[in-house]
Amino acid sequence: MEAPGRLFLFGAAGVVLLALPVIRMVSGGPSWMAAFNTSQHVIPALDALVVIGGTTCIVCAATALRLRALDTLARAALTVGEPDRALAAASEAIEVDGLHEDAHRLAMEALVAAGRGGEPV
Repeated sequence: MEAPGRLFLFGAAGVVLLALPVIRMVSGGPSWMAAFNTSQHVIPALDALVVIGGTTCIVCAATALRLRALDTLARAALTVGEPDRALAAASEAIEVDGLHEDAHRLAMEALVAAGRGGEPV
């Protein structure tokens, strides 16, 4: 599981990447229309790639934080003896990322705690 500081930095890097095309234009760089008119097609293409990269960073960080929260909720629910709530949180985490091993393990623990150990996850 990612450390919260690393996730914050990853998300912050995404925000910076999203801001770069705007900073380029505000600091005197050509607009997209000016770039197209002067056959500098690479400028809008690079701007688009930077925005896609920034968006990807933000989405990945947000997804990782959501998985962390769902794992914490499932563990807490198991600790206080609420296996149905734990199963709901683990199932939601599995829907977010079907390869998230902790969520599968927590779902199995919740099913066992609820006396339904033979059910599929």
